[in-house]
Amino acid sequence: TDIDGESFIPSRYLTYVASTIDIPVFVTQQQFTNKGVVGGYVYDISLLGADAGTMAIELLDGVETSSFTNEERYHHYIFDERALKHWNIDSRRLPADSIVLFTEKNFWQEHGDVVVIVGVILALETGLIIDLIYSNRRRVKAEADLLLLNESLENIVEQRTLELQSANEQLEELNRRLDHTARIDPLTGLYNRRHMDERMNEELQLFRRRGQEFSIMIIDIDDFKTVNDNLGHMVGDQVLKQVADVLRENVRKYDVVSRWGGEEFLLLFPALNECDALARADALRAEVENLAADFGGYDSPITATFGVATIRENESIRDLVDRADTALYQGKNSGKNTCILAD
Repeated sequence: TDIDGESFIPSRYLTYVASTIDIPVFVTQQQFTNKGVVGGYVYDISLLGADAGTMAIELLDGVETSSFTNEERYHHYIFDERALKHWNIDSRRLPADSIVLFTEKNFWQEHGDVVVIVGVILALETGLIIDLIYSNRRRVKAEADLLLLNESLENIVEQRTLELQSANEQLEELNRRLDHTARIDPLTGLYNRRHMDERMNEELQLFRRRGQEFSIMIIDIDDFKTVNDNLGHMVGDQVLKQVADVLRENVRKYDVVSRWGGEEFLLLFPALNECDALARADALRAEVENLAADFGGYDSPITATFGVATIRENESIRDLVDRADTALYQGKNSGKNTCILAD
């Protein structure tokens, strides 16, 4: 639980983290495997708990307790075969005593019992047919029909299995797309407020652990209401899209650009200090001002005001956003088309 009282449960977030970043994710505890992570040199809490229980029983029985000092006993190399394949990690290069979970079964492991059973059935049926040939030739056709029926049923089962697998894969892909759609503003194609809240909290945790600063900017298009009132919301939407494109095209690939609400945008800049943040904001402001503004007869320049803030010690995300917002309104009151660094 962080300083703001928000809980981050690994079992809830690991799957999302592993599916959205472009590097393998390793874990330190065995219960976090099967979350899309590769695995690693994990700590077996279950074994530790069993040893602790044994020690407690010995103590209650008056027996001198054993000493569990071998830390290596509780660590194992455990990996997820599915994640290894996803990242093209050759399992032969893992440590010799590694345990690889969730391995795909080969044909005999998956269908060996069925094959044996079917083989036995076919053998019995063949023997029965041979016996019937000598005893009653009239039964030959019926037995042949039974064999064909068995083969048909096997084909149906195999087809249904393939269809179910395909449906599951489509459902997983649909869920991924829905989650992505839920984080995107439909008008500008930028990330929405939900996604930005999550990313700022992630950067806050990194700041508290490692001291890595980050900065944000709140950007408001100047006199946007005039555009909507005079030219209509369709032109206003076009202005929003073009400003969004300018912001997206002039940041680093790991910076995050979002539509914060209305004509406001919020930008997140990891590892950017206060001095560099103000310079970056002024460069973006100039790019917006240079935007060609011919929107259905509206030929006035498009400008924007920037409120810039860098994270500080013992500051929450809400406090950081409030400081940037206050700087933005200072800029609005001082003539607009400017960048103000928060106090």
